Amino acid sequence: MKRILLPFVILFSVIFLCASCLDDGNETEFIFADDTAISAFSLGTLNRHTTVKSSTGEDSAVVVTVTGSKYKFYIDQVKREIYNADSLPVGTDNKHVICEITSKNSGVIVIKDIDSDTLRYYNSSDSIDFSEPREISVFDMAGTGKRTYKVSVNVHKEYADTVYWNLMCTEPSLARLTAMKAVENNGRIFVFGTDGTATHIYHTDAADGHSWRQATPNFNMVIAAADYSNVAVKGGMIYMLCGSQLLKSADADNWEKVSDVAGVARLVGAGSRRLYALDGNGGIVSSDDGVAWTAETLDGDARMLPDRDINFAVLPLRTNAQTERVIMTGNHADMLDATDTTAVVWSKVEEYAPNSENHSWTYYDNVVKKVLPRLENLVMTCYDGRLAAFGGDEMDGGKVKAFAQMYFSPDNGLSWHNDSRFSFPKDFAGSKSSFAFVAGSDNFLWIICGETGQVWRGRLSQLGWANDRTSFTKSPRL
Repeated sequence: MKRILLPFVILFSVIFLCASCLDDGNETEFIFADDTAISAFSLGTLNRHTTVKSSTGEDSAVVVTVTGSKYKFYIDQVKREIYNADSLPVGTDNKHVICEITSKNSGVIVIKDIDSDTLRYYNSSDSIDFSEPREISVFDMAGTGKRTYKVSVNVHKEYADTVYWNLMCTEPSLARLTAMKAVENNGRIFVFGTDGTATHIYHTDAADGHSWRQATPNFNMVIAAADYSNVAVKGGMIYMLCGSQLLKSADADNWEKVSDVAGVARLVGAGSRRLYALDGNGGIVSSDDGVAWTAETLDGDARMLPDRDINFAVLPLRTNAQTERVIMTGNHADMLDATDTTAVVWSKVEEYAPNSENHSWTYYDNVVKKVLPRLENLVMTCYDGRLAAFGGDEMDGGKVKAFAQMYFSPDNGLSWHNDSRFSFPKDFAGSKSSFAFVAGSDNFLWIICGETGQVWRGRLSQLGWANDRTSFTKSPRL
């Protein structure tokens, strides 16, 4: 690594002079390839600095090894870039890297210094500092050209299985809401909340979260206090049931009337094709357009339908195209069994292909042991292909403390489990009675708190990593 480029030039001069001095009778013709490129790049074994738990529960710093050859490097011959799309683990030492670089047609590889224009020969046994992108060039053997690449050895800055929460803001207008519901639509987070007198609507860009604006609906009517929960999103439109009128809007400012709805008591949610509601007779109804409503069939006791803390989620079925499962959770104001400590969960499979069967709603009659507790002000959303829920104190006894944990269901609401990765933010200060929970774009979870006005946004770090890389390895002719 101590040699500079000058000997490389002298080498070609010597070869030329030796070739010209050969006896004409024994003349040998030397032909050098006039094109080259870096054709392969791989890492050797690297050190990683991390911490582990000792037998006494204390953190200890250790050094472990990482097999660098397991991390594929992509070579983009057009952009002249070399990089690993799958970053190395947090703590990997990329200042002392042994790498294997291969060139086409035995091209000569040199590396530019970080702090100068000096070029040094590549040696596979020397360690290289890749703490920042390096410039690596390869010269063809004919001495007529070179190709220069930017080489990046990427290392994760976050642990893959950790949720990182950020306090986006503390918003006074949200703090005065005594109950609320949040939805995501068209790249915005909307909060519908009541102050006990009327419903107010606030929103922020999903990429922002720091600044909130109050919506100014274009109709002269006060939205009743209870209407904050009569909200659903379908096809890029927000639907809201105000009394007997069904309205829709893309931005919560400009609303248009869909229909006068008779017999619909509560709008609960929407799948990709249908709106769902509870009717005045203790059943479920659905509508494609919000005008004509059809009674749904129930495979279970209709008295077990929720009448408070109602949540709705949609999970596409991976095994069937044009098919999804819709799930509804909630609580009863007065349980049929006063000792019951579980929330209620209903589910239905919706098929949208031609001639598909219309399925019934099924009540999960506590068929598994890992049930969803009957939590005050239960909230639920869909995150990373699973259902996620939490709530305040458990009803009728308070055996589960407020915000004790989040509950996750990997099986469409059949069973609910703790996930230690998803703890609440360290400085989280929520109201036991007023909070909202929603999954937004870019795999972010949002928690909006009444009383405090805190707005938290968090994400499982690995869901924020880019994975849209393409391999470019063919070496075009110079």
